[in-house]
Amino acid sequence: MKKRIVSLLLAMVFTISTFSSTVFAAEHADINYSEIEYEHVDPAEFYKVTDLVITQAADKNNYSSVESLISKLVDFWYRVNTQYTLAVILQSKDASDATYNEEYLYSFNLDTEILHSLADTLEIILESPCAGTVYDVLDESELTYILQQVDAGADDVELSSLMSAEKEFINQYYKTANKEYTAVVNGEAMTLDGIKNAKLPEDIYKDAIREIHKNKNSALGEVYINLVKTRAKIARLCGYESYTDYCYENTYFRDFTSEDVTALSTLVKEYIAPINKKLNEIITNIDFSSLNELDYSPETLISREKGVIEKEFPELLESFNYMYDHGFYDIGADDNKADTGFTSLLLDYNVPFMFNKPYGDFNDVWILVHETGHYNRFFISRDILPMLELSEIDSQGLELLFYDFYDDMIGDDKCTDLLKIKLLKSWIRSIIDGCMHDEFQQIIYHHPDMTLSQMNQLYYNLCLEYGYTPTSGYSDAELGESYAWTETIHNFTDPLYYISYAVSMIPAWELWMQAQTDFEEAKERYLQLVNREQADTYMQTLSDLGFGNTFDEATIKELAHSLGEVVDGIELKKVEKPVFSDIANHWARDSIEALADEGIARGTGDKKFEPDKSATLGMYVLMLGKAVDAEVVGLKLENSVEDLTTNYSLYIVWADANNLLTESGDASPSSTITREELAVMLYKYVEQTGRDITVTESEKFADSNQIDVWAKDAVSFVEESKLMYGNENNCFNPQQIATRAEVSSVIYRLDKLLC
Repeated sequence: MKKRIVSLLLAMVFTISTFSSTVFAAEHADINYSEIEYEHVDPAEFYKVTDLVITQAADKNNYSSVESLISKLVDFWYRVNTQYTLAVILQSKDASDATYNEEYLYSFNLDTEILHSLADTLEIILESPCAGTVYDVLDESELTYILQQVDAGADDVELSSLMSAEKEFINQYYKTANKEYTAVVNGEAMTLDGIKNAKLPEDIYKDAIREIHKNKNSALGEVYINLVKTRAKIARLCGYESYTDYCYENTYFRDFTSEDVTALSTLVKEYIAPINKKLNEIITNIDFSSLNELDYSPETLISREKGVIEKEFPELLESFNYMYDHGFYDIGADDNKADTGFTSLLLDYNVPFMFNKPYGDFNDVWILVHETGHYNRFFISRDILPMLELSEIDSQGLELLFYDFYDDMIGDDKCTDLLKIKLLKSWIRSIIDGCMHDEFQQIIYHHPDMTLSQMNQLYYNLCLEYGYTPTSGYSDAELGESYAWTETIHNFTDPLYYISYAVSMIPAWELWMQAQTDFEEAKERYLQLVNREQADTYMQTLSDLGFGNTFDEATIKELAHSLGEVVDGIELKKVEKPVFSDIANHWARDSIEALADEGIARGTGDKKFEPDKSATLGMYVLMLGKAVDAEVVGLKLENSVEDLTTNYSLYIVWADANNLLTESGDASPSSTITREELAVMLYKYVEQTGRDITVTESEKFADSNQIDVWAKDAVSFVEESKLMYGNENNCFNPQQIATRAEVSSVIYRLDKLLC
């Protein structure tokens, strides 16, 4: 007999989107968010009523009194759940506040405790002469949700113990993940920052970075192994052969199987992964820098979104206006905010709240649209336990229907195509990453005795199968192991969660395809999905609305064909060679035009190059990387999540990983570089090629005394190699900011030098 156990935490949290899952109140409260205050709830009152109602339910003559007491218990839980949600919001607003953290833990535990106690109490009353009172107070969906919270293991000591152990291991994960890890370099333990700031030879630098991530993987891997073994025992005790099947059925209530997802993963590898690889290759030849110049201020974005909704999505206007007018959102910039975004329901008021910590770049555009989709569904629905995959279509579907209106969102139609390319990559990756992470976990939960090394090898091989190149800092090619998977929090806290992103994006893209020929019909279909009944399941809902079967090969082939056409369209656009109007009489014209013809040099907009403008680190590493055909596809930032903010970022990761940057300056893409820093970075690259870098004279320039000690050999080398020159007064001007023309000329000369 399989025992039905609901994981409350997972039922009430889904990233990026929601923390609460129930909607019982019928009316939206007429209140501003600023009027709501958090309270520390004392449960004593609840338990007094619980004891009283159980006693009175034994006598049918107390029917009216029992009904009133049940209403009080339900109202009390509304109150507790609402305070939990407020605590989540407060903690997210200031993640460093110890009080908020304490209240979050208190309110979460209290919410879980009260809901379980309410369920136990209702079960007792349902066996009493006053059973009818339960149905008088709660409708069927409300009662079903609450009774699902009954702890099926309450009388099973072993099961209760295992579930407590699982929670403890999750807590251990958080502690272990937040520790600082080190690598031993020349007998000294060094942190990640220490390694980056030290002047280490390339091979030692790479080994040290890898050692840090390996050490973190080792510590977190031990926690994960314990989690896997504990979850495997829970599954067996509840009558399941694999935790995968237990989790699919009891945590997410999916109406598709793990076998369906395995078949889907095979199709994604065959049809979708090659398209992503092609897109990656194209993106490395596109300059996205103009996206960084746009206005992404929160109030500007939300004002523009309102304009789009008023014109194109009036059906969403009621929920949007309520959120905007009553202040039920916080999307402003604040360093103290947690790095997260979600939409959460305040149950006592039947009102959602939208939260996001903005990036200050194009990501804020799609996140706002994404969360608006969730907000609208929460506002209009009475979900008890929403189907996660359908909830993500609420958000991703709206993202894709906004496709032709992103120019209105960013206020610059010239940059819209660039934004769409960024979004396209994100949408494709949601399918691939969803399948890859699910396959990784499925295999492990089917083989719970796997060692950490075997898990690392599995992830390494899956990366290759899905078209990714394991990042050197997070993997060991000789051992065939990748350590990056321990950087993904869901693997620990929300097992087998990621597939939801994949199976929701597939029908969302089908909406996009329909919108290209009939937007109104596609929008109507989306609205029908959003207005679904709360008990509707994923497969049945999609079937009823005429969507293709997510797990059929025909659906994936059609998806791949559509994605491929969009990607091919991008490739056609990139062949146009830039013509710059402001370099006709400039001394660096030949170098700039030659590099532009090869797709290495790019302008600043409006057919301008601005040769005398200060060069940035981002410009230098991008041009160097393109000139030497750097392998950047698959590279990740130190948190193992690829930064799509700007095309420069991956090249900076490449340069940093290969120890090509200086230790003296700011490593952000927008930072300027001095002439001596430029010399040092050139010197470092040439050194790695194996060419002779012997310096014969180190005091040639009239201002040699102004050159920093760490840059002297590099400056002498670039002069002797004719990569850089002094001015007419024989001065190198080491602290002078390098210009775009100077960087272009040295990259052009470097290309010739190495030929």
